[in-house]
Amino acid sequence: MLAGLREVWPTGGRKFVTFELLGDDGRGDPDVWIQWLDGELNLAWPFDEDPADELPRRGAPPPRGASVSSWQPGSNAILGAWDARDHDVADFCDRVFVRVFGARAGYAVEVRVDAHG
Repeated sequence: MLAGLREVWPTGGRKFVTFELLGDDGRGDPDVWIQWLDGELNLAWPFDEDPADELPRRGAPPPRGASVSSWQPGSNAILGAWDARDHDVADFCDRVFVRVFGARAGYAVEVRVDAHG
């Protein structure tokens, strides 16, 4: 994940990266994903609970200085992480996949880098 973040980090929002959990069949799960775009983390949020409370409770606190800026129950959550460092974001993404989405040890993600706009 760190490599994907580092590819888009210096682009000033011209590119974004999406991490999608791969299933046993090697295909991405469209319901289990995280995106990074220039200071914001957008992640699938299939839960009804507020991610500001639920992420730390599940063992995936946001990177230092990051906070939930908006969320839709059963849809997605957006965290502002303007001052976060790339490796802190990568660590957070790993914790979300494992502790929130229940990925098994040795899980794999599809990494897609796309142009924004």
